[in-house]
Amino acid sequence: MRYSYGLEGCDRSDMYVTAAARAGWHRLGARLGLYFLWCNRPHSAGRVSLVSPDPGRYPSVELNLLDDPRDLERMMAGVRMLAGLVINPVLNAAADDFFPASLSPRIKRLSAFNRANGIAASILGALLDVPARLRHLVVKQFLLNGIAFGEVLADEHALADFVRRSVFGVWHPTGTCRMGDPSDPDAVVDPGGKVIGSENLYVADASVMPRLPTANTNIPTIMIAEKISDTLLSQFA
Repeated sequence: MRYSYGLEGCDRSDMYVTAAARAGWHRLGARLGLYFLWCNRPHSAGRVSLVSPDPGRYPSVELNLLDDPRDLERMMAGVRMLAGLVINPVLNAAADDFFPASLSPRIKRLSAFNRANGIAASILGALLDVPARLRHLVVKQFLLNGIAFGEVLADEHALADFVRRSVFGVWHPTGTCRMGDPSDPDAVVDPGGKVIGSENLYVADASVMPRLPTANTNIPTIMIAEKISDTLLSQFA
């Protein structure tokens, strides 16, 4: 589901919600549905910095998520809306079965494909079949740090803290080598993809986007690569 939050200064279709019938490869993941919310056009901007002249060293990447208060406001509103859709007597009579999750280090470790995680996930999955009162207690203590999610939704500061702690990127960073006029001090590559001030060095991926598109980046990246490669072939053929 794509929708517009309607905040002044934000684009249309700036929010996105999706659902998955399973949350992971293991037996626990097969028992859980997953709802996923993100902001298509964040106003916060990150940075990429070199840490060494050694090309083998990874650069420092700071996503700087939620640095702009408009992004925090939209994500908080999105969590409330999603909770309102899911915690519904018709859809789910047991509201306490709904709980927030994030890509925490613990979840990342459990997501690794190996035999030990498969066994652990099977045990955790079996716990979902215990009586509802016990299951809700386990969810509250081990997944919500002892605080019911309803209490988080009702408290503005608690919800803001939850969103800040839980937010993560959705693997589509763009714009670190933005395209523009060679006279633009913020441009890294010219309209043909050539790195400004260099010879025979071109970039043809999502990093040249001058701004983040309002949706997935796959098709625009293919179009960028095809356009730049066609230009290069015509120049050097």
